[in-house]
Amino acid sequence: MEDKEDGVSESDEVQFSDEIRLFLDRRYVYVVFALVVLIGSGAYVAYTAHATTETVTEERVMETWTTSTEFDHSATVMRDSAVFEAGDVLEGRALYFTSVSPVLDGTYTVRHGGDSPEPAAANAELTLVLRSVGDEGVEYWRESETLATASEASLEPGEPMRAEFSVNVTDAVHRVEEIEADLGASPGETQVLVTAETSMETTLEGEEFTDERSESLRIVPDTGTYAVSEDVDGQRSQDRTETFETVVEPSPLTAYGSVVLLILSSVLLVGVVVGRFRGTFELPPETVERMKFESQRDSLDEWISRGSLTGDGAETVMRLNTLEGLVDVAIDSNRRVTELDDGRYVVLVDGVRYVYEPSFEPEKDDGTGAEDGRESEDGGGTETDESAEEEVNERIGR
Repeated sequence: MEDKEDGVSESDEVQFSDEIRLFLDRRYVYVVFALVVLIGSGAYVAYTAHATTETVTEERVMETWTTSTEFDHSATVMRDSAVFEAGDVLEGRALYFTSVSPVLDGTYTVRHGGDSPEPAAANAELTLVLRSVGDEGVEYWRESETLATASEASLEPGEPMRAEFSVNVTDAVHRVEEIEADLGASPGETQVLVTAETSMETTLEGEEFTDERSESLRIVPDTGTYAVSEDVDGQRSQDRTETFETVVEPSPLTAYGSVVLLILSSVLLVGVVVGRFRGTFELPPETVERMKFESQRDSLDEWISRGSLTGDGAETVMRLNTLEGLVDVAIDSNRRVTELDDGRYVVLVDGVRYVYEPSFEPEKDDGTGAEDGRESEDGGGTETDESAEEEVNERIGR
């Protein structure tokens, strides 16, 4: 049985890559701080999700009461003409002819309904209004006359309440002319209106509701005709609401995700602290140096080519301590760095050989080949014989 240290065999220890071990060794304090924050966050969310409740207050519409009004109008033809016969009824027209149908008949209808409201008390008063109005609604003069009234003490839902009226447009025009003649002026715009003042009251589940409105039917006399237009609110609605409080349940992500986050962060924190105590994250100096070199090698790859050296002649050898320093020489002299198969890096400048040798044993090529002029060990590139390698070694002083 293998020896165990602190009761745990080497095979039982979690294996980490060199990069992760180096990161955890150099950033230990930050990692621990981050995990503590995650544990605190998970604990807080888990507590608020399971130990506290949130209530939301909302209003719900229980019942709705609706009211509606409308004007209907028509005119009866008083004499035969080229296109109409006496007794014809012209209904709902935007324009009537004064000479053949001078009297406008109308009906104002009121209804209410909704979600089972109580019978409503309804009142309506229709008035003929003659007036002169200036800019911004300034009224210069007014004369009014009651046309009709309607009242229902208990108007059932859906049942109409009607108020019928008639307006002799010819007489209304003559009356306007008399008033203006009496005043000796005709300022502003003359209007002929049938106004309706309406009120309705009902109850929904003991709660009282009221609807009041002012509407009108406008008559616009012209030469031989008069136009009719309506100004009504149509249908209105009022809601009876009740207030409810609802308990909001936490989402599954909040309820269970926070617990998972708490447990996972705690396990990681224990693992990181124990690993630090046992030295799991410590790396040999040569491994750290190799990783640093590999990082530099990758960042400087565009300045480096793979190759070999052959030839005779003595040259001055300048050894550099870093690969970056060698690359600086290559850049300043407009040269390329050559990576030899034995792991050395060389730049030749005017009879001087600048050499960088890593202080560790470089990793060998895995035989899969390399790009940018790198040879594979299976002979799939430019072959370098042993005698040439020995000669190169002698020339650079190895």
